Amino acid sequence: FGIVAGGSIASVSAANQTIPGDFLYPIKLVAEQTQLVLTKDKTDKLKLKTEFVARRTEEIKTIAASDIPQKQERIKEAAESVKRDLDTVKTQLNDVSKQETVTRTAEAAKLVDQRSSELAITLKDVRASVSEATRSSVTEAEVAAVNTGVKALQLLIDSHDDPASKDVITNDELIRSIHGKVQGMEQNIADAAFKLSVSTSSHTTSQREQN
Repeated sequence: FGIVAGGSIASVSAANQTIPGDFLYPIKLVAEQTQLVLTKDKTDKLKLKTEFVARRTEEIKTIAASDIPQKQERIKEAAESVKRDLDTVKTQLNDVSKQETVTRTAEAAKLVDQRSSELAITLKDVRASVSEATRSSVTEAEVAAVNTGVKALQLLIDSHDDPASKDVITNDELIRSIHGKVQGMEQNIADAAFKLSVSTSSHTTSQREQN
């Protein structure tokens, strides 16, 4: 906090380009937390936190596409951070829906829906290329992204009948979002079924070999 508030602009600027595992990365997180603390409006705070989740998306993309040391550990760290951030976003989204107008709630929910969908796609792509030890963390973060998006989508659906929200999201946008969620869940179910069949087959083969 002292670095951020004390005016070390060069350090903060350099930290903005860092990824998990870098020496200056904690400064980036402290700078973000400072912005959140200084933001008093609940909706603005939610939008800001959601944009920070978008940063985590870009960080994971950068790590996955690189050949840096401790790559798997860094992806795992980033995924676990994303999961924590999404838990916070869901809580904030719930608070906003209870206290804000329909329009402001719909605006925030739309942003959360977009960012969580982007994150889920990124995590799905990354999941296929990580080690077994890292995959569970990435999968948990992906599930959290999908769940957060579903929560946001539910709020958008609930608010859509209110005339005040008509300018926030169109019918076509809402339908596309619903289809995207359904396809994502179908794919996750298919992946889970495939893993279960492989696990069952391996277990059966092992038993036969023992017999």
